[in-house]
Amino acid sequence: MTTGPGMAGVHILLVDDHALLRDLMAQILSSQGFQVTTAESGEAAIRLLESGLNPQVLLSDIRMPGLYNGVELARWARPRYPSLVILLQTAFTDIDTGDFRVLYKPFDPQMFLSAIQELLGSAGTGAPGNDEEG
Repeated sequence: MTTGPGMAGVHILLVDDHALLRDLMAQILSSQGFQVTTAESGEAAIRLLESGLNPQVLLSDIRMPGLYNGVELARWARPRYPSLVILLQTAFTDIDTGDFRVLYKPFDPQMFLSAIQELLGSAGTGAPGNDEEG
């Protein structure tokens, strides 16, 4: 499993309320050269972003407790950080995700790494420093 050219150093904000899954995904992403910051809720992710965190990717679970589930977090982030690549994940198919890209669990690590690489490539933010906003 290897990242594509320009993927090393890409900063991902990983949001998931399940600590074991969040830690496992963070380990996988870190082992592939991504810089990973984790948050346990939508509210925690918003606090990080508002405090100046500048990731290229927001990777969030959809179903989380609190005021902001993953879709609401994505809707909050999109207008504020238009160059932020957003990828959602869930085990449920009964949620309206709008036009956000969704990975359905269970998925293997290569599937979500490939999805991140594809979204970064299509957004033109494959390397650090290409992020112009927020």
